Amino acid sequence: MFRILQQPYPLYESKRARWRMSLLFGLFVFLFLWLFEPVGFNEIPENKMWHALGYGLVCSCTMLLINVVAVPLFPHFFKEQSWTTGRQIAMTMLNIGLIGLANALYTMFAFNQPFRLSSLLYFEAITLGIGILPVAVSYVLNQLLLERRYQQGSGNLNAQMEQQKLLPQKPTQATVSTPLLLEGENQNEQLRVHAHELRYLQAADNYVEVYWMATDGLQKALLRGSMRAFAAQLASQPSFFRCHKSFLVNRQHIQHISGNAQGYKLKLDGVEVLIPVSRSLNADLKELFG
Repeated sequence: MFRILQQPYPLYESKRARWRMSLLFGLFVFLFLWLFEPVGFNEIPENKMWHALGYGLVCSCTMLLINVVAVPLFPHFFKEQSWTTGRQIAMTMLNIGLIGLANALYTMFAFNQPFRLSSLLYFEAITLGIGILPVAVSYVLNQLLLERRYQQGSGNLNAQMEQQKLLPQKPTQATVSTPLLLEGENQNEQLRVHAHELRYLQAADNYVEVYWMATDGLQKALLRGSMRAFAAQLASQPSFFRCHKSFLVNRQHIQHISGNAQGYKLKLDGVEVLIPVSRSLNADLKELFG
């Protein structure tokens, strides 16, 4: 079980996705309480819709405080490269616990109940105790399902890639002697490198790291600019693939494709690190070798 908790798990880093998740969860709570009136809520004598809306807003605001305000404050902790099933379970339980705390305080305020720490702690213990088992089971099962799906998919992609290598290859622009010119935003910031030598580009804040293979091994240069700008400079080269918002790879040097619950990873010739593929670009990756 401990090994499963350490397995990679997808992390939705997009701020838009976190906003959407928080607002949709609050909307669900509002509609559930208002339409179904579960035990306890059905005893409210009046203004049930407004109280349901209040609980929904409390849920959304609590999740926004955690996932939109707090998460960006710890960028090194909330990185998909180090995100695991255990962290996902812990993060969800934190959300549940703080939502339960906020709802308990809202109940005391809305219905003029006296504040009692013992009641608050009892409510939190019940909330977390009930929530931890279904949360843990659902994430573990989802991790196993995603891992199996991507491992099977990577096996199919590797087989298709090997079939492509057996086909006759026509000379491409990447094999000619004229080097490419990559230009950064700083004055006189230029890098000349042959297309077939390039391995990948990686975004680094306001810069882009360019990796290419020379006679003495893998080289790196740092150029100022956005990944979008450098992708535009390489748009005329069909061998380059924008596989992730932070990565652009030379598909001619893809040696192997692996997969885990976070998605596909690319192993490039002469490169030790695995390059991630954005899950939204899975179809594009399959088209490369389809």
